[in-house]
Amino acid sequence: MPSKEPLSMTTVVFILSIFIYDSNM
Repeated sequence: MPSKEPLSMTTVVFILSIFIYDSNM
């Protein structure tokens, strides 16, 4: 279970990063 949490967080951060990057462009 603990291994699944960081993965989800990383995915959220990744999507957020893409969203911000796209917005900046």
